[in-house]
Parts: sequence; structure tokens; C-alpha cells
Amino acid sequence: ALQSGFGEGKYARQEPAVHGLWPEVGAYGDSKCVPAADLDPPETLLGCYEDLDFQRHEFAKHGSCAGVADARAYVAATCALAAAPLSLMRGLPNIVEM
Repeated sequence: ALQSGFGEGKYARQEPAVHGLWPEVGAYGDSKCVPAADLDPPETLLGCYEDLDFQRHEFAKHGSCAGVADARAYVAATCALAAAPLSLMRGLPNIVEM
């Protein structure tokens, strides 16, 4: 999921950004949780995230069931899938200013 930047509060941003990637488990769908091989949280900021605490939250809540090897693999997959759409979104005019 990407954040447009047009939200309020913590979702208000100057430009679009990555929010996260999550399996559809529990109340969100019928996928089975496939635990990550290594559940240790990321110790450093990785890839396309701008906030270590948020990156840790995303891995703990979503990456831990995404069937990945570890936090680094989860962030790498999230950033790779988000790269092209994020690039397109960043190239669009800011409709709030129009």
C-alpha cells in the first residue's frame, strides 16, 4: 500500500510514500499466516522506509506472516513492488495545489 500524502495527521506528506505490504490474514482475508523464518525486528532503516519505528511496526504486524526469510527480505519485497507505482505517483502534479 502506498500513501498519497493527501491524508491528515501522520498521513499528510509532501509526496507519496510506502506504507506497507501485508498478507490478507485474519479479519482482512483468508490467507494463512506463513511465519517469517527470523522474526527479529530490523535494527537499521532499510530500503524505501523513512522511519525505523514504522518499519519495525510494519514487519511485526505484517511481515511476520508474509512467509519471508526475515525483515530485510520483507522490506526488499515491499520496496521492489512499490518502486514503479511510487515513481509514477511522484511524477503527477499535486492536485491539492491545483
